[in-house]
Amino acid sequence: MQFFIKKVLSYLSFLFIKNKKKVILLPFPDSESGCISVANRLAKDFDFKIFYTINNPKTINKNLLHSKVNILVRKSRADPRFLYHFYTSKYVFFTHGLFVTKVPKSQVVINLWHGLLYKKVGMLLGAKPIFANYTVGTSEITKDMFHQAFGVEKTTITKTGYPRNDFLLEGKKNKQQYLKKLKLSKKYKKIIIWLPTYRKSVIGDLRHDGGDYDNPFYIKNFNVDQFNEILEQNNTLCIVKPHPMAPEFAKNKLPENILIINDQWISEKGLNLYQFLGATDILVSDVSSVIIDYILLDQPIVCISEDFEEYSKNRGFYFENIEDMIPTKVLRSESEFFENIEKILINNIDYYEAKRKELKHVFFDDYDALSTDRLLNTIFF
Repeated sequence: MQFFIKKVLSYLSFLFIKNKKKVILLPFPDSESGCISVANRLAKDFDFKIFYTINNPKTINKNLLHSKVNILVRKSRADPRFLYHFYTSKYVFFTHGLFVTKVPKSQVVINLWHGLLYKKVGMLLGAKPIFANYTVGTSEITKDMFHQAFGVEKTTITKTGYPRNDFLLEGKKNKQQYLKKLKLSKKYKKIIIWLPTYRKSVIGDLRHDGGDYDNPFYIKNFNVDQFNEILEQNNTLCIVKPHPMAPEFAKNKLPENILIINDQWISEKGLNLYQFLGATDILVSDVSSVIIDYILLDQPIVCISEDFEEYSKNRGFYFENIEDMIPTKVLRSESEFFENIEKILINNIDYYEAKRKELKHVFFDDYDALSTDRLLNTIFF
């Protein structure tokens, strides 16, 4: 029945789309930074009717969106109100793929994708193509990536840069202002943000890659007390935000200098993830695409992946020479991680600055906070 409804709406959409100034955005998670940037710029500078789709009203602070943006709660993919607005919108922006394999020719679809490719996605894993009239990239190498992963023509892949990274650079510029919004218990010398990717997903495409872990650090028997001691000695706070598709871990009482959060926590502070990310000092992650975006900040990145070989075997990476394309050393153990983070905090030395700058030129054509402007100018002018 659901398939039939979508099919009928698809065929009739050319009758529905009379107003060419209607836009719908499909973010994941609900407070996804790229969709927020696009929605707010459209509301500010364009005469469009804008619908921003969410799954849960509790997961996004309405103040993050311009007052002209209509928030549309989607109860399910078959929600009639959602389907009506989807099929009557001239422009569709999404970050994690569409819920339909074909879209009406009367629509203009824009793929904001949530990250550049380190791990394989889409057709590289045997999935179907992901159609879009425009697929957003950042440099020539990303054209090859998305052509292979999504099956779109290279001529449809823009190099405008990602709207989310406008917020990233804005976060660095407004660092002190944004840190005040966090209302932390004390003033820290450094803020570390730890953003691991998932090994086992419980939302969307259900997968199990890499090892089995019972903690959000993805390091077996991780010594939280030793890590906290390093942080305390250097007046540093580490904020850990697990991937939104990962399972929730048991939240035992953590030491003072470690805080585990989620997207809702950031949204409640009046920020989106990339504004918050830009206000931090050091990124810890594994082989996640967020470390590509973080290059733009010219700040230290620590990559810890204890199960690197296993993850590579299960999921696979886009680059054969993956370690050459990572802007730091891939650490394989807890001891390596503690040694590396201590050197950064104590000696204040950015050991991989040269490699980071080299890769910044590979992955990005532009290093400014104007990606949203470039993208909308490409689509509408």
